[in-house]
Amino acid sequence: MNTVRVLVMLAMVLCVSGGESAADPFNEAREAVTSGDYEKAFGMYKVSAEQGNVSGMFYLGVMYDDGIGIQKNYYEAMKWYNKAAELGDHKAMFNIGMMYYIGEWTPQNYAEAMRWFRKSAELGDVKAMFNLGMMNSKVEGVARDYVQAHKWFNIAAAGGDETARKNRDELAKMMTPTQIAQAQKLAAEWNSEGKP
Repeated sequence: MNTVRVLVMLAMVLCVSGGESAADPFNEAREAVTSGDYEKAFGMYKVSAEQGNVSGMFYLGVMYDDGIGIQKNYYEAMKWYNKAAELGDHKAMFNIGMMYYIGEWTPQNYAEAMRWFRKSAELGDVKAMFNLGMMNSKVEGVARDYVQAHKWFNIAAAGGDETARKNRDELAKMMTPTQIAQAQKLAAEWNSEGKP
């Protein structure tokens, strides 16, 4: 079990707010995660997901993805991430992007990873913005586009990502003033379009 992902999942669960009652399967799943009963959490997230709860779908995908409370099953993880993504969950979109980026269950496909990161970024996911910057600047198999990389690092930095700011500043040392100006213009246009 990936301890870091379990702790991140626990933190995310504790941050989810809403007016659901304690008898709600999603809330029961959250309580089970808090108490360390991952098998019960899995069962309650499954009920919640099957009832159409988008967050339940996402967390069920995480449990299948990491083998928390159930044996790892990337097919099921992708299925539930896709269901949540279809309903607009940016975290699910990000995780689909990661599955394509890493090549878990599905063949590694950088174009698909970038497509899913872009969808997630459009909904304000700073981690997706950072990954788009990284992919445009360093990933083998992806055409290097320093203007796009700078743009994405700039947007992620504005969202509070300190590493993105550092990467943007390092990348700027390899760019011409014209390229930097173009990247800044693209970032400003992104923000002026009301994108998060």
